[in-house]
Amino acid sequence: ACLISACGTGANPPDISLPTVSALPHNLREESYSDLGDLGGASVYTIHTTIDLDGDVVRVHGTEEILFTNQETVPLESIYFRLIPNMSGDYLAVSEVKVDDMIMQPVLEYAGTALKVDLEAPLAPKENALISLQFNEVVPSVMGGNYGLYVYLDDILALDAFFPIIPVYNDEGWNVEDPPQNADMIFADAAFFSVTVDAPDDLVLVAGGRETERTITGNRQIVTFEGGPQRDFYLAASPNFVSVSDMVDGTLVTSYFLEEFRDSGEMVLDVGVQALE
Repeated sequence: ACLISACGTGANPPDISLPTVSALPHNLREESYSDLGDLGGASVYTIHTTIDLDGDVVRVHGTEEILFTNQETVPLESIYFRLIPNMSGDYLAVSEVKVDDMIMQPVLEYAGTALKVDLEAPLAPKENALISLQFNEVVPSVMGGNYGLYVYLDDILALDAFFPIIPVYNDEGWNVEDPPQNADMIFADAAFFSVTVDAPDDLVLVAGGRETERTITGNRQIVTFEGGPQRDFYLAASPNFVSVSDMVDGTLVTSYFLEEFRDSGEMVLDVGVQALE
């Protein structure tokens, strides 16, 4: 089991036209911010999640807020969320869905893998809506249908797309149908993520973003990661992870692995470094 992470050393974001300045990620190198000008309508996810371990059972729950902008040329009468964990079982539940502080009554579709939120009024192009919700899940302890990316097994927690995520809308409408076998589970637009994780302090957390804040309270750690633009946010954790790192032209590359797989972990780091050189 090897994971690789790469992020910029971080810089204070400049004042450019994005939904909220506070949502700008701190994972990019300074010269990269000028490339974000075309992403003014990208969704901004703010997630607070708690991980609780009880023996072999892992429970994850949290809150999610999404600043969503209609980037299409037509008004949107509804907004969909994909519930990727439910593609291999009834794992992810959603409640308290609100749009601009108005309580909604969403409908589950596609065997519980899609959540449809009908809007009170169509959302016109370039207009935005603030969507909030709560989620709760019990992570499976056996391999499922997402390539082992959503499981707690052998003291390794893998959480890929563990939260409701907005799929792509295109000329086919909302892309909420089940993907073909062996296809990528995620089909989402690039977005920005700020994810705060409350977890036992003995877990080594690995995330698809740069760590920007950390506090320890008792035997719990509260860590904030920021990332984007990216299609998904990935989180993994284990008390047994070790790591090696290298810096490539201002980008920190880190490989996480179990000690027994050190040779493979170091090889993964070498490959990651070479890819950026």
